[in-house]
Amino acid sequence: MCAAGGLDDNVVVGLSGTAAHFDGRRWSRRTTGTNADLLGVARLDDARRIAVGTRGTALVWDNGAWIEEDTGTDASLLAVWVSGDGTAWAVGDGGTVRRRSPWSPFSFSSTRALGERLPLRGTRRHHPEPIALQAIFGKQHAGDQ
Repeated sequence: MCAAGGLDDNVVVGLSGTAAHFDGRRWSRRTTGTNADLLGVARLDDARRIAVGTRGTALVWDNGAWIEEDTGTDASLLAVWVSGDGTAWAVGDGGTVRRRSPWSPFSFSSTRALGERLPLRGTRRHHPEPIALQAIFGKQHAGDQ
């Protein structure tokens, strides 16, 4: 399970499209419309979350419902991170990197191809680069914006 949000508004995701929302008082299960394993989730803004998973799945939690978005890949997306400007970065198998612009919220774009085909499993902020991608072997690659 992965979680994103705060103490009174939180979303968790997991295997077989599992998702739940915490409203500050109780948890409630939410239908995602997918049976893909959801492997990462992040906060887009106060009201919206983004989840990624197997088979290139990306879902946005908006107005109490999950909306599927096209990532342009079938690779498993293992993690997602959102920058301060609302840009989402999803990383995954085979060195896959996808960027979701906050100005065109229903499309993902590829970023510069990495020289090595490493399964990327996480993202984190790395100054002074806009984002650093942490590979499974402990190497870091800077992504472009």
